[in-house]
Amino acid sequence: MKYLTLLLVLLISKSTPYSSLQTVLEGENYAQIFGKDYRRAINFIKVNKKYFDYHFKSSKADKVLIVSTLFPERIRYSILSDYIETEANEILYTQFGSDYVDFSIGYFQMKPSFVENMEKYILKNHFDENILPYFYYFDKKEIEIRKERIKRLKSFNWQLKYAEAFYLIVNHKYNTENMSIEERIEFFASAYNSGFNKTKEQIIKNIDNEYFPYGTSYPAKQYSYSKVASFFYTNSYKSIF
Repeated sequence: MKYLTLLLVLLISKSTPYSSLQTVLEGENYAQIFGKDYRRAINFIKVNKKYFDYHFKSSKADKVLIVSTLFPERIRYSILSDYIETEANEILYTQFGSDYVDFSIGYFQMKPSFVENMEKYILKNHFDENILPYFYYFDKKEIEIRKERIKRLKSFNWQLKYAEAFYLIVNHKYNTENMSIEERIEFFASAYNSGFNKTKEQIIKNIDNEYFPYGTSYPAKQYSYSKVASFFYTNSYKSIF
């Protein structure tokens, strides 16, 4: 009965990325589970490897942690690319802000509110002078700042800068030195996916949440964002970098 129920869910879903009942039941081999979308994400990392290498060569941020944390977003991007509509959202955000509309943008599906929260944290704590310029807008009006924020979020280079800032914030805010590399990746991925404005205990608890890739309202089988990130590190990262 359990297997029949899973099969019915797969047949009912109109846009499932899962290739077969067998891969769903395995539940661990995300390369098989996400199939072509996983391969597209891998290809994106390979094609842009030189940019990752260049950006993080002189950075304080850990490239291993950042790339692994961002990787699941490329799977999500591949799955949802036909349904992403941002122009109307951009106009609404520019006029009214993230309290009115908040949506994912760009190569690693970052939200305006994500950047806004980092801006507040960085400017409040002043813990890294190299990152501070990422969040200056030179006394522009609020609507102009929102336009600039959207423009930056559409840039691959700027999303890497924001990912670097995210790493430095999490590293500054939480102590993860006693964790293994896999545990740190899962922690950072959980903070990236569910928000860094949480306690360490909440972020750890959220690691096992299975809301990827469609979010909390999707009724069928889903997976842990953090587990996908650590799977990528264990099975794919080293062969690329």
